[in-house]
Amino acid sequence: MLLFSVAFAAVCTQPVRAESQQLRDPVVVGPQQSACSDILESEKLNYDPERNVIRLDYLHPQRGATYMAVLGWLQGFFSARNLFDLSVDGDITQGTRSLDWMNWMFEYCRAHPNSTLFDAGIGLSNALAKSYRDTRSVAKDSHQP
Repeated sequence: MLLFSVAFAAVCTQPVRAESQQLRDPVVVGPQQSACSDILESEKLNYDPERNVIRLDYLHPQRGATYMAVLGWLQGFFSARNLFDLSVDGDITQGTRSLDWMNWMFEYCRAHPNSTLFDAGIGLSNALAKSYRDTRSVAKDSHQP
């Protein structure tokens, strides 16, 4: 994760000409299974939130792998946003749990079945950032006389 963050930061700090940005679409690296339909398959896992354990599904081993790949991708995505989004003071997740993220992703993918992990990740990231800013705004207003 640290290596990814350092590599991502190095790539993002390289000067880029405006013309080159217009000629190519950015490449977003993610898990091999990154369509919402793939993500929804992992919702069928037997997950124990009390112990934070995914029970193995020997008939569908890919589900657990997809779940963990999506979760790892989200962690990297949020880490990158923490580095570059100055409006969230370095912690966009603010104590939320990975189970909360995945439940949000499942809801998003049910509502947007043709979307991708990147689309859902942007949506979740924006929702977390909004929640963070709203919480900070309420706390700031309550301390004013």
